[in-house]
Amino acid sequence: MKKVGGLLFVFFFVLLALTSMKLVPSVCANTRVPGVAPGQFLHYLTNVAANGNDAELISHVQQSQGWGNVTVLSVSGVNVTFQQVFYNATTNQSYATIQNVENGQANSSMSAFPILFVAADLSAGDPIFIGSGAPPINETINANYLGQQLETNHLMISINQTNTYQYGYLTNYTMTAQVYWERKTGIMLDFHVVVDLNRPDGVGGVLTTQVQTRVLILSAAPLPPVIPEFTSLLILLLFVIATLVAVTAHKRTLEARL
Repeated sequence: MKKVGGLLFVFFFVLLALTSMKLVPSVCANTRVPGVAPGQFLHYLTNVAANGNDAELISHVQQSQGWGNVTVLSVSGVNVTFQQVFYNATTNQSYATIQNVENGQANSSMSAFPILFVAADLSAGDPIFIGSGAPPINETINANYLGQQLETNHLMISINQTNTYQYGYLTNYTMTAQVYWERKTGIMLDFHVVVDLNRPDGVGGVLTTQVQTRVLILSAAPLPPVIPEFTSLLILLLFVIATLVAVTAHKRTLEARL
């Protein structure tokens, strides 16, 4: 099987998980729309750590270490068209992808990562995609990314598979992934996956590999909207004003009764 460089090794596992899990009944957002606009630029760093006794498989996995740039070219209805450029010390791959944020389907000249963008304004309990079998968002929390505090949607997924081919090798694997998206835009901020693989060595033994991969956003232009925060001074001022209004209203009520 042809080697696939860049980030596509880890992307395969998430794509398989999101399209093979049984749909969990939940309340979904009424309207699914992209939260990004043409010109949106995202820059990611991918760190990969692999260990085990399967030297051949590990050598392929380590090619996934590198960087990725994503530029939104156009937005039409539920579809986002974007250019992906993945590169490491020796290779560079660039291709365009059209992704549907409603059902997660991606049309690309190469294997695509279907969770770079999800619909805007989803909340805990909403399925990531409609009709794809994706599990619902676990929680909506505030988290620090891009040097600011953002409202994020968090999803944890896990999957076990047997007798699947990777790089021409028949393997068994288990996977656990954590994904965070910025809630208002649906931009992926953080993706961490741990994959344990094993396969026979052909002489009665077992070859094992554990791969830990993190895809972390480093920069974005424009930046996602910041969560509005009230300063303590403003909160105190509002409290004083509310107290004065209440006292004045109570005083007028007493005067009206006299």
